[in-house]
Amino acid sequence: MQRGNSESGDLKADLERMRALLGQMQRNVAFVSSGDTPLKHQFELEIEMWQILIRDMDEKVSAQEAH
Repeated sequence: MQRGNSESGDLKADLERMRALLGQMQRNVAFVSSGDTPLKHQFELEIEMWQILIRDMDEKVSAQEAH
């Protein structure tokens, strides 16, 4: 059981770091261009992908903690 708690803690720490990096990405995308460019659109797609991944990982952590 100790190992499960450690892995859960590691995953939570990873998720917090991912959230911080996602926040940086969201702030930085504003500096790419004022218009709608392919580069800016790519960054927006990547941000959306990371949001989905983080949300999915959060749900898995919550499900593990419920058991």
